[in-house]
Amino acid sequence: MQPVDAQGSGFSGITLSYNAKFEEEADEIIKKAKTLSATIIKLRKKVYRKNYSGYFNDLNRHLFEVAYNPFLAVR
Repeated sequence: MQPVDAQGSGFSGITLSYNAKFEEEADEIIKKAKTLSATIIKLRKKVYRKNYSGYFNDLNRHLFEVAYNPFLAVR
């Protein structure tokens, strides 16, 4: 795991987000990204109000969030 630098170096100012329908789907997306050589930035974990999220960088160092929010209807 590599943390995002506190000064923001290497961060383009944009984070793309994937909103999963279930926690298990969020897990699968992170696992798939890792098998495709993504760098895991933050492991999946429960955060504020039962939300669940994790972050990874793709090969071009774009930051992605994979999240599950039980209060958000995803179709």
